[in-house]
Amino acid sequence: GGLPIGVLGRELDLGALTAGGVGLVGVALLVCQMPSEGPKVTRALAVLSGALMVLALAQVIRLEVGQAVPPGLELQGGMSSEPRSEPATGEAPHVFYVILDAYARHDVLADHYGFDNTPFLEALRERGFYVATGSESNYTMTSYSLTSSLNMSYIEDLREAARRDGKPWSTKRATAHNLVAQALRTKGYSFVAFSRKIGMREGRGPVAFVDARHARATDSQLFQTFVRLTPLRGLPFGSRGRAGNKPLHRARVLHALETAPEIARSATPVFTFLHVLCPHAPFVFDAEGNDPGPLPRDEEGIRQVYVGQLRFLNELVLRMIDEIVATSTRPVLIVLQSDHGPNTGYELFSADRGTSPHRRKILNAYLFPDREYG
Repeated sequence: GGLPIGVLGRELDLGALTAGGVGLVGVALLVCQMPSEGPKVTRALAVLSGALMVLALAQVIRLEVGQAVPPGLELQGGMSSEPRSEPATGEAPHVFYVILDAYARHDVLADHYGFDNTPFLEALRERGFYVATGSESNYTMTSYSLTSSLNMSYIEDLREAARRDGKPWSTKRATAHNLVAQALRTKGYSFVAFSRKIGMREGRGPVAFVDARHARATDSQLFQTFVRLTPLRGLPFGSRGRAGNKPLHRARVLHALETAPEIARSATPVFTFLHVLCPHAPFVFDAEGNDPGPLPRDEEGIRQVYVGQLRFLNELVLRMIDEIVATSTRPVLIVLQSDHGPNTGYELFSADRGTSPHRRKILNAYLFPDREYG
């Protein structure tokens, strides 16, 4: 990782900057020597290429060995590898786990935002959803909340299980090898992820990692992942930060909610993990779906911008649900939740935003194929 330093208003990685500088000097020296030392340079580059291939192969072997599953191994939440699959029996439903980031519970919206979300909740009930009225998340941060729910356990227990097994712990690893996806794979499920940062892209599990098409190649998931694997990882490639590219963020939100129904056409059962960074900031939609403009400077203005984005999101979510149900080749099971609630006003940007009393109060609704919610 190196040491972060400030350069031209950006935070750069000192280690990456040093490695890049040394590399450029080395390339310059090689170019200067090329006319007279061409054969030697060629041999040196060939040796270097061979060494890099060996290192890459060693990395592949290490990861493959780590993924191997001993026969009869019981699933350990978030830590064990993919179990052996078996065909799904009966009419297994398509499962959609939809996370609307920072979506407030109805009472928080009423008390602190002056917004009545009853019409949306009633629309869900009319579609057969069970809407819980007093739900709270286990954690106030996305990474902890989703790691916990996807592994059906608490972070403390997952960390302790990793320590006992002598395995490295991180929320990324625990999410990449989460228990929910593993359990469903044993029933013949495929896996599709819509997620920008939180998801299972680091693991072997996803059949597909779906992201919007981008106007800029440097914003693509492939390019960003490649850069993170090189000494250039600290340099400001692409639109860094949530507010760096509003059109890109709009495209990602719309793409996820408009593309998800296509998965329901699959003949085999699919588990879809749909993490939408909305109504979370940045605020890129008003109630009609237009750009709301610059962020207001007052707390009340920020609350109203949040409500506008939430109202437009409600329309998109209901449309997505209707299309999923209408096009699905199988029964449908949908879990519609928030990972945590929002803060109010300028608490959005405060250092203690994770401790806001509203952060745990979340939207939570379920659609079961049999509508049996007892």
